[in-house]
Amino acid sequence: YNIRRDARRNVRAASRGLYLRHYPRSIGYDVEAGPDWVEAEVGPEVDKLQGGMGRGVEFGSSKTAPIAHLFPALDAEIPRYERQLARAIDRALR
Repeated sequence: YNIRRDARRNVRAASRGLYLRHYPRSIGYDVEAGPDWVEAEVGPEVDKLQGGMGRGVEFGSSKTAPIAHLFPALDAEIPRYERQLARAIDRALR
């Protein structure tokens, strides 16, 4: 959830006007879990309006500058994730 929220904020802050009006709403997430694993996928959903523009927005193109939003959001989440993981391990070992 935090990565999605931060990615949306990042792209909104970097793009003013109508250029990426719908793109932030295309960013979603999906979480799957099993008995000993958890997997999350965060990014634009191609079936939503402007969702297919994700790669071009993040990395830019020959005509537009990149708007880094997904990777910075992931980087911001890593310390929070590590703290939660440490707490979970601590609780499991008690």
